[in-house]
Amino acid sequence: MATKEEILKFLESDNWEVIELLSQGETQVLKTTWSFDDGRAQVVWATVNSTFHQILSPFARVGDVSAERALNMNQTLLGVTIAIDHYCLAAVGLNSHFSPQEFKVLENLVGQFADKIEESSGGGDVL
Repeated sequence: MATKEEILKFLESDNWEVIELLSQGETQVLKTTWSFDDGRAQVVWATVNSTFHQILSPFARVGDVSAERALNMNQTLLGVTIAIDHYCLAAVGLNSHFSPQEFKVLENLVGQFADKIEESSGGGDVL
């Protein structure tokens, strides 16, 4: 079982940066940015608490599209949530089953699908 601190150490070693503290500093939001060959970029965020880790990637700003449209834009098995004023695709994993390889798979799925939703909706990069 990985601890919150071990997961945060992995993310920091993988070039993720802390961008925000939520809930009076109890939850850190970390960020990494991908660059694609076609010039597009995609932000991926992660949060970690004592029980689970969550991987998020924004695809639309809250206020730019309705919640109904954001849900309809998602044609994946991933969840949709709101984080830092953006609609995001989300995947959640238990810390007790954490592995760096599994985390990278989820990061790739969330980031690539969110980028495809942005691109197919006609919008540009939201961040």
